[in-house]
Amino acid sequence: MSARAVVKAAKLSGLTVQKAAVMVIAQAMEAEPSPTEALSVILDKVKEHLEANRTGAQSDSIVTEATVLAVVADLSKEEADVDQERFQLLNAFNTPKLTFDPGSKRFTVSDVVPGLSLHAGPKAKVAMLRERFLLVQQRVLRNEMFCKPLLANSGGSSGRGYIELATVDSLLGSSGGETWLLGMLCEVEEGCFHLEDLNAHVPIDISQTVTTPGLFTENCIVLAEGELVDGVFVVQQLGFPPPQQRQDSLEAVGGSWDLFRTGITPAQWLNLQELENAAADSMFVVVSDVHLDVPAVFEKLRAMFEGFCAVAPLPLFVLLGDFTAKPVGVGRDGAAQLAAHFKALALLIAEFPLLANEGRFVFVPGPNDPGAGATLPRAPLPNYFTEALRERVKHASFATNPCRLRFYAQEIVIFREVSL
Repeated sequence: MSARAVVKAAKLSGLTVQKAAVMVIAQAMEAEPSPTEALSVILDKVKEHLEANRTGAQSDSIVTEATVLAVVADLSKEEADVDQERFQLLNAFNTPKLTFDPGSKRFTVSDVVPGLSLHAGPKAKVAMLRERFLLVQQRVLRNEMFCKPLLANSGGSSGRGYIELATVDSLLGSSGGETWLLGMLCEVEEGCFHLEDLNAHVPIDISQTVTTPGLFTENCIVLAEGELVDGVFVVQQLGFPPPQQRQDSLEAVGGSWDLFRTGITPAQWLNLQELENAAADSMFVVVSDVHLDVPAVFEKLRAMFEGFCAVAPLPLFVLLGDFTAKPVGVGRDGAAQLAAHFKALALLIAEFPLLANEGRFVFVPGPNDPGAGATLPRAPLPNYFTEALRERVKHASFATNPCRLRFYAQEIVIFREVSL
């Protein structure tokens, strides 16, 4: 197929294809028995790829060589290839950032800027809390319970009631009455909790509050019903913002299927869902506090590996720290001892060749493992300690804490709690 035919077909599909991308498509068509039909499929997949990764910019309809290569590679994958990619580890430092602009009422997804520091300034914390509040607020306001009926402004009857949320600063001039607030619980003074939103905060009285089941902590965002009495918001009911279905969240973001940059197209996602439904025998083995300096732990690990090495398919092993009973800094040569413990673990796994060559292992650091203290997210275990595992265990992955694990079409968050 000629390059001119490719350009013409792309224009009819509303796409502008760069010259290098045209040549890639034309070369791919040479091996196809039905070039016209194959070209139509490629262009459709290119449009899906652009839609899944769009940023709202005008240049989204321009097809680059990289886009075409990715689409052609995806189309050439066989089902067995996709099945081999059933596991994907997504570390916290590579997770794109999702923000909501209240002015334009649009979401933006931006990749992580390399070279960021864990030691950010005070403005970073304020921005994080503000962006988190906006993400929750837009979700609540789209819920039917808090969404004002369209017919309410035209004098018609909508047939349903709704809850109207107020802001904290609007309470200052109010004459009382029951009010619903969305805000963050914060302790402005010791022993005195306030409810805060983007503009103001108000002290709250929760002595007679009826709460929904759940854990209410400082800095969590809540829904509160109550009344302002002498400058204090007396809370009658306290609960959490309503949850939202994944599909509804994706539609709100703009229909993007690939918020976490997995590289999976919508068509592949449907295929992965079918493979996941068929993988009823798949297993995860999750073990926490794997103290490698305790001999009894090694014996238990050996028994576990012996039991699972004959299982088909092999399970995914998720081993979480702490990886020593005592912090590494305690005692002489602590770092060298931890490296020796990981080497001993690598030799133990190597005793089971099937596990060493085909088994998948994910290592998540604990709060007392080498790293930046109790800071979250925590970086993966340093290479100095894990060199032996990397050499002897073919599919050993070292994750951040927390991390996200994609299993076919499922996304599972793995988090080793850090006690402060």
